[in-house]
Amino acid sequence: MRKSVRRIAAIFLILVLGPAVASAEAYFPLRILLSPEQRESGGGRHMVIFVEKETINSRVNPVGLSSVTGGGIVPALIDQTIEGSRKQKAEDPLAEVRASLADYDLKISAVAAADHVKKNIEWLGVDRIVATDIDPLPPDDVSAITDAEVLTLQYRLEIEPRFDAIKLWAHAELVDKELLKELSLKKIKKKKTTPGLKFSQDFICFVPLRGAKGDINENAAQWIGDGGKPIKDSIDLALAGVARMLTTALAVVEDDAKIVKSRKAKRVGYSAKAVENYYGKPVSEDETGTVIETQFGEWVYYYWPTQK
Repeated sequence: MRKSVRRIAAIFLILVLGPAVASAEAYFPLRILLSPEQRESGGGRHMVIFVEKETINSRVNPVGLSSVTGGGIVPALIDQTIEGSRKQKAEDPLAEVRASLADYDLKISAVAAADHVKKNIEWLGVDRIVATDIDPLPPDDVSAITDAEVLTLQYRLEIEPRFDAIKLWAHAELVDKELLKELSLKKIKKKKTTPGLKFSQDFICFVPLRGAKGDINENAAQWIGDGGKPIKDSIDLALAGVARMLTTALAVVEDDAKIVKSRKAKRVGYSAKAVENYYGKPVSEDETGTVIETQFGEWVYYYWPTQK
């Protein structure tokens, strides 16, 4: 059934937007649970975090799969038709947001957040955490890693089209070090049977702007107020959210996954008008936000406002 849904979605994208767009944008999350037998590495593990060279970008999503499965195909197509206009309108406020982040080092913040994973999963045995904006890693850097296994975390940080929330996407993998030499993380074409691939999962974290307005310039002004403190704090919050999800996900076994799948699905989002409202099975919910699991195994975390 799942394969059929994926196939239909891919065919639809090709018919509507053409094969070039479908091949470039159609990305299907790959989820592989870490088996209990593979938890202990017999030694230490290295953790490598990949970030983009530009700290934050505005979201331009020409019918990526997350919109197809989460926001629905119709709003995604509408988003595609107005993409050019949105991009042009977002240039100036995006430049202001980026300027407010001139003294913010995403790599340092990402490493600090990942320390939560290291401290809370002793059996993972993470010896060292490093962050880079170079992907794939140069051969010499891979050779310098002395641990046999590497936990990778790839980040992409975006601000929503209305500038009313930030979205942090992350792809995590636990792999044999040799696999880093063969495949770029940005070309995720692995299969569940890929040798050396022990864990794989996608995470998405949304942090909304409190008191957001309808105008993106007004929202941008709020993000960059007080020396950019709101946007910096929100990025830190998103990084912490992904780290907590990853910490939980690494310990999930098949029985846990079945429990989540048995629950009644719900739709959640930071705004009733947001394209990126997602539909999935609740994983957890507390006073800070809601985590749901989509039909493809992504975990999506919304801080604060949720749509029941």
